[in-house]
Amino acid sequence: AFENRETIEEITDTVFELAGKGFGALIAVEREINLEAIAETGVKVDCDYSKELVLTIFQPKTVLHDGGLIVSNDRIVAAGCIFPLTQREDLDRNLGLRHRAGLGLSEEADALAIVVSEETGQVSICHNGIIERNLNVEKFRTRLSQLLLLDKYDDRIDADPSLEA
Repeated sequence: AFENRETIEEITDTVFELAGKGFGALIAVEREINLEAIAETGVKVDCDYSKELVLTIFQPKTVLHDGGLIVSNDRIVAAGCIFPLTQREDLDRNLGLRHRAGLGLSEEADALAIVVSEETGQVSICHNGIIERNLNVEKFRTRLSQLLLLDKYDDRIDADPSLEA
């Protein structure tokens, strides 16, 4: 999870800048369950979180832009990681690989997966096998705070059903 609200703001700024640039992105935020095994599928980064680095990684022509990024305790752990895909059959056909990977990770670990659609620029959050789609800046910031700072274990209760897939 995150240490403070400043990181929530920084992630929010990053995600909506990615969306504005038309860059697709997949970012996992580790919570209680360690994501080391998934981090090993990518390239170890291990540095302080920075918007500039995340924007660079998800630049469409870079080697790492297709994989997932793992963030833990305000640090970027790894990039270009392969996340498990959800096996659900009932999903919207328009959900691409990034969304299926974000959902898959959220089914197998308590991590939060943030997805920015390359095609539409829409921002989604996956948690506990739920996907909340089309979040605007305010809703995204609020949900990120709720899921990471306030109530780590009970995020199903206040999920907005209108945002689910």
